[in-house]
Amino acid sequence: MNNVFTEKDRLFIVLVSLLVVFMWIASSMIFTDGGVKKYTIEKKNVIKLVPQKIEEIPQKNSDIPIKRYYLNGKTIRNNGGCLQFYSHYTAINIEEMYTTGEKKCVYRVEKSNSPFGRNSGTRFNFALISPQVQKVIVETKDDFSMTSKPITFECGEESTLYYNFIIKNLSRYALVTIELLLGIYIIISYWLVGYKKKRQRYILYYGTLLMYMGMWCSLEMDILNVLFDNSSSVYFMIYGILLTVPIPFILFVDSYYGVKYNWFSEIIKLVSAIQAFIYVVLQLLGIIEFREILTWIQIVLTAMNGYLIYVSYLFFKNNKDTVYKIEKITETCGLLIGYVLAVLSYRMMHFENNFYVLVLVVAYSVGVWYNITKREIVLDEENKRIEIYRSQAEYDILTNIKNRNSFENFMFGLKEYSGYSVCVFDVNNLKHCNDTYGHKAGDRLIVACANCIKDVFEKLGDVYRIGGDEFCVILKKRDKKDIELLLDDLKSLQDEYNKSNHEVKMEVAAGYAIFSTKYDDNLENTFSRADKMMYYNKRNIKEKTN
Repeated sequence: MNNVFTEKDRLFIVLVSLLVVFMWIASSMIFTDGGVKKYTIEKKNVIKLVPQKIEEIPQKNSDIPIKRYYLNGKTIRNNGGCLQFYSHYTAINIEEMYTTGEKKCVYRVEKSNSPFGRNSGTRFNFALISPQVQKVIVETKDDFSMTSKPITFECGEESTLYYNFIIKNLSRYALVTIELLLGIYIIISYWLVGYKKKRQRYILYYGTLLMYMGMWCSLEMDILNVLFDNSSSVYFMIYGILLTVPIPFILFVDSYYGVKYNWFSEIIKLVSAIQAFIYVVLQLLGIIEFREILTWIQIVLTAMNGYLIYVSYLFFKNNKDTVYKIEKITETCGLLIGYVLAVLSYRMMHFENNFYVLVLVVAYSVGVWYNITKREIVLDEENKRIEIYRSQAEYDILTNIKNRNSFENFMFGLKEYSGYSVCVFDVNNLKHCNDTYGHKAGDRLIVACANCIKDVFEKLGDVYRIGGDEFCVILKKRDKKDIELLLDDLKSLQDEYNKSNHEVKMEVAAGYAIFSTKYDDNLENTFSRADKMMYYNKRNIKEKTN
């Protein structure tokens, strides 16, 4: 086991295990009958109501019947006076019936006329019932001709019901917050840091996908419908996400698994884009409702997940790393299970029970992010090694300036020579220094010469060490007068160095040439002229010294 997992892997497994145990304990406290249900205000618990009678009234011009639920008013009155139930795309009318036979409407949810969603939305309903009520009649009519889940009624103190509602959804809020924050962090970090470091694009796609999933989960949360009475906009955004999510999903899968091109993924992306555009237009024009084409949306989503299975299979088949294959299989299975549960929740209308879907989505997200981080760390280390090798190939280790290989690459790649100047330098008496004081003293002299040349020329051109005691500088747009002034500056630095107590005095011979079509066919010819001038000056310096 120690050979398979690193120390960081084992730490990650322990942390995830602790998180799972904590969430299991928390969910046990929240969702069992012995948890929230025991919380009371003024000794009044939340109780479930069984309707005294249920009527189903057929409609002449519609195949969707009206349902009436008759509830005992005394039971509601004696247990807090607030009625609560969940409705799913259902128009609602709640009436109180008094002992006199009089009826009064106390709560109503009507079908919206907004182009963003011509329906009643999904919501938790809270209705306060008067003390004098004998019966409460809840009349419902579904917006769509689909099999709906039977309504479960509860009653209690209004504050107790809201408290239970918040506590019950607390874990969902935490999970959705994690999902959104992780997506935001990944996108921001990519654009601020990863883009400059040339990170892989799948990081950006992954952050976008997390944002999609986080927004979808947050819009599905019941608290949103309680706080903001704008069910049409929520409905429109939910289905907008479902219509377009295959695009970032496929982009992420292709990039993450290294798929270069696949016609099936291109078809899914194209179909998603066309489908989203057409359905949005039809929705806004009132020709269709998103809910009515849910099956077609889920077909595309199923094809999307089928593509993930196919890519995972190819990856599993071609990869020989057993641990890595197990990680990928776990990721894929977790996402597929979450998708199946989400589809079942949509088909079976159990929206208030999607806690485990969120758990799987967040677990998948954290797992993938962990693997992405591991991969990026490995890539960073490889890039650092590559940078070191490249630096060693292009830079002189002793002087930390570009070497002969870098100089030749520049000369080979240069096609336009006009405006260039070449300066060539040679260190006098290097052999004498090596023979008399040793090679370390010679190295110190070379470094000192290189530093002087860099101080004068580095900001104006490229400095190269092209031999043991030879240096070259390539300048751009410099005339003879400019170069002479620069060489005077170099001579001043040389004199300052020699005033110090150094065992060997610095003597640098210099020569230069400016590219001219009159004398040169290329910059190699310019270099040759500068080299000849340098050797001429070198001989003059030696003659004066002798």
